Amino acid sequence: MKNLSKEKRGRVILVLVVGVALIAGLWFGVGKAQKASLAEHADKIEKAKQKVRDGKRVVERAALTEADLEQATRKLGAVEDGMAPADKYAWLIQTVNEFRAPYKLDKLNYSREQLGEIKLMPGFPYKAATFKVQGVAHYHELGKFIADFENAFPDVSLQNLQIERQALEMAAVTNAEELEKLAFKVDIVTLVKPTTP
Repeated sequence: MKNLSKEKRGRVILVLVVGVALIAGLWFGVGKAQKASLAEHADKIEKAKQKVRDGKRVVERAALTEADLEQATRKLGAVEDGMAPADKYAWLIQTVNEFRAPYKLDKLNYSREQLGEIKLMPGFPYKAATFKVQGVAHYHELGKFIADFENAFPDVSLQNLQIERQALEMAAVTNAEELEKLAFKVDIVTLVKPTTP
């Protein structure tokens, strides 16, 4: 550059300054736009990857949900198998008599069932059969029986329990233990398996 005249040197410097300004302008103008576009595409790619990960989780959960549904269906089938069949009265007598063996419940009397709707929720597919049962028992034996019976049969509930002293003629009772027993009345409400068409 030393050999160039002032005028040529000024032109070369001007060309260099204009070139640097053009490159800087292109860098900041076009480069920033490209960077913004790349950042936008990277964001879209990340969102798409997140959707893929979410989709994979849904697919993985679908298999677990299906397995849970199958297990719940089996459990429901097992509970429905234990529900009162067509002859509900015979079922109740047989079930209570088999279950009461270890408990000291005496003089049991069963009424026929009364079928009714359960207003638990709209469209509930089960009906209820209510039986009135009377008998005598010691207080603790009756309490154990009720607790164990409801735990053994999840589709059965005992309601409207009434306990009172027995009406006994003192002259007819020779056993003091008989005097300690209480008379009870209870409603046994069981779900009835829906009939399939």
